[in-house]
Amino acid sequence: MSLVNEVQNAVLDCITGLIASTRPEEVATGPLLVAVSGGVDSMALLHAVCTVARQRRWDVQAVHVNHNLRPTSAQDAEWVTQVCASWQIPIRVYSVHLGDIPHHKRKGTEADARALRYEAMTTEARRVGASCVLLAHHADDQVETVLWRLMRGTSLTGLSGMRPLVKREGIYWLRPFLSISKAELAAYAKNHGVPHVEDETNASDAYTRNFLRHHVIPNLKQWQPRLPQAVSHLCTVLQDEDDFLEAEAKRAFTQLVKKEERGYSIECKRICALHRSLQRRLIKILLYCFASGEDWTFNDVEGILTLIHGQNPSAELHLSGTLRARREYGLLVVETVPAEERTSFFYRWQPEHTRHLELSLPNQRWVFESTCLSNVDTVRTENRYELYLPKVENVIVRTAMPGDRVRPLGLNGSKKVHDIFVDAKVPRLQRASWPLFEVDGNVVWIPGLVRSEHCLVVNPEQGVLRIQATPPTDSSRSF
Repeated sequence: MSLVNEVQNAVLDCITGLIASTRPEEVATGPLLVAVSGGVDSMALLHAVCTVARQRRWDVQAVHVNHNLRPTSAQDAEWVTQVCASWQIPIRVYSVHLGDIPHHKRKGTEADARALRYEAMTTEARRVGASCVLLAHHADDQVETVLWRLMRGTSLTGLSGMRPLVKREGIYWLRPFLSISKAELAAYAKNHGVPHVEDETNASDAYTRNFLRHHVIPNLKQWQPRLPQAVSHLCTVLQDEDDFLEAEAKRAFTQLVKKEERGYSIECKRICALHRSLQRRLIKILLYCFASGEDWTFNDVEGILTLIHGQNPSAELHLSGTLRARREYGLLVVETVPAEERTSFFYRWQPEHTRHLELSLPNQRWVFESTCLSNVDTVRTENRYELYLPKVENVIVRTAMPGDRVRPLGLNGSKKVHDIFVDAKVPRLQRASWPLFEVDGNVVWIPGLVRSEHCLVVNPEQGVLRIQATPPTDSSRSF
């Protein structure tokens, strides 16, 4: 098969496969919406979709998302708009900013940009009545995705990579090029005179995916030249097995889980009778019944499993500020915590004016003292019960909220506050009321646990604010 036929047939097969597998009314209306960045991959996709669509008399529209992360991003948006105009393709450009994401939902530049991008594309699909969005991810992207998830630690679902067809929020997301390499797409674009622009950040190793692309994958290809094909085969097998296990877990959930007033319950012996892999999946399904947008982790699931298999017949696990799992002898209950039982606080502290802050909380008592220092040569960061800040007017002292993340000093990336509590073995009853310090929307300090990379003292000679914490009175351990 020629390269032209391979690329265009991949698009046609993906679209017709969607039509064949869904109800006609779901895909019969609205245009094919193509996500276009301006790079060679997405421009090849747009050209192939338009070619196929003309033969079938399908309507095609495009969407471009400007993340405002590069000096040339506005120029790229204008360039894409002009090309689409010359090809007579309607396009809408969305301008997004990472600063619009609430601080407790931030996960890093790449993840945040992706979230905003999908939000914009979803908005456009609904605006124009499109039932599907086509994306230009290719075989090399799949290799990067699998390696990245493997490095972070993932489940079978994560290791199975991107899927050619996914339905999310009522929209079908199509990736027809997962079996086609970037080199093949570049050759297709060259043969057809398809223009494109280069993203200058693609050359930077500051982003993990770029480092994998520039250094790790080329070395792997020396040992396995057909690496994309090998990974594609792996993903196909894992996706089939993942689908089977997920279906079994959903069937078990329907049979075993009972709806309660504030949540769900299940008999421990019945879930223990399942294979461990199904236990994990059932618990994850249960958690997503409460908050589908929450980033539930391996620690959340394992914590509940420990509760189920443990010897304590009346143990309790706080998963977030509003959700808990508890065991009542042979019954596991996962529920929303009643408002009257929730422990939370929010103080706006002005440490230069009020030097003493005392928090009397359930299971612990904290005392903080602030001091303004001048003519300081250096500041220390190794004492986890001591915080140095540039002089700020006020500091927010509060409890953790669902989704809170922190960027620990010395760690490349962010981490969930919940995971920090778990790793430090903070007693479950103390996590809900453990104080966090926030400045300008970022968690800067979790006393006794971690100092973040935000709001560091750059010029100590200009004066600093030191806050010292007395460890909780009932804690005999040093974290």
